[in-house]
Amino acid sequence: MYTDASKGNEGVGIAIALENTNITFKLPNECSIFSAEAIAILKAIETIQTTKHTKFVILSDSLSAIKNIQNKNNPNDISVFIQNQLDEAKTNKKQISIIWIPGHTGIAGNEIADKYAKLAASNKNTTKLNISSYDDFKKAVKTQIRKKWHLLWNDQDTKLNQIKRTTFSWENHKFNRKEETTINRLRIGHSRLTHGYLMSKEEPPTCEGCGTPLTIKHILTECQLYQQERINFNITEILDSLLGPDPAQNRKILNFLKSINLIEQI
Repeated sequence: MYTDASKGNEGVGIAIALENTNITFKLPNECSIFSAEAIAILKAIETIQTTKHTKFVILSDSLSAIKNIQNKNNPNDISVFIQNQLDEAKTNKKQISIIWIPGHTGIAGNEIADKYAKLAASNKNTTKLNISSYDDFKKAVKTQIRKKWHLLWNDQDTKLNQIKRTTFSWENHKFNRKEETTINRLRIGHSRLTHGYLMSKEEPPTCEGCGTPLTIKHILTECQLYQQERINFNITEILDSLLGPDPAQNRKILNFLKSINLIEQI
C-alpha cells in the first residue's frame, strides 16, 4: 500500500494506492500536510483491518509522520490512534510494516498515490472525512477568533484604534519600564496630565497656551507652545506614525516630551 497527501488552495486530500484500486478522501481545509500524511496511514491501517490477508507493507514518503508514529513518548493525537490500530492489528494476527520511501523519484505506487491525493484535494465530490489533529483544530479556532477580533477592532472608535489599526502584536523594543509605560499611555490617550482629574474629581484640564481641552494629540501635534520643539525633533502630525511600532519614532516622542518637561506627567 502506498499513501500520500496533498494540500493546496482547493483543499486537502489523501490517497491510498493498492494493487487494483485507489481509495481517496477529502479532509478539512485546516488540516496540515503533516496531519494529512498521518491520516492517510491511519486509513490504510483501517482498510487492512477489513481484509483477510495477514501481512502488509505501508509505504509513505512522509518521514516526519512515520517518526511521530514511532514516538512512544510524545506522539500527537493522530499517531496515538495509529499506534492503537497497530496494536489491534497485531492482536488480530496481522503484521503491518510502515516504511519510508523518497517522494517524486519515479516509484510507480508513490506517483499514483500522489496523483490521486491531488485529485482528492481538488474534487468537491470526494468522500469527506471530518478528521484533523488537535493542533490543527486549535490553530483553526485561533485563526477564526483573530478574524472576529479584527472585525470588532475595526468597528471601534477609540484612541488606541486610531494608533493601532490591526490586532497583530507589536514587537517589544526593549525600552526601559518607564519609557514603555509612557509610550503605552500615549497610545491609549490616557495620562496623569490629561486624565488625573478623574481621580481628583476636578474639572478636565485645558491647555495653558490656547485654552483648548488638554489631550495627548493636542500636546504632541497641535499646541503652538511646543511648535519649535516639534520642528527640532521632526515631529509630524500623524499620530499612528509617531506612536506606532517604529522604535525610532517612539524615541523622538520621548525626547520631545523630555525637552518640554512633560515626560514625568504622562
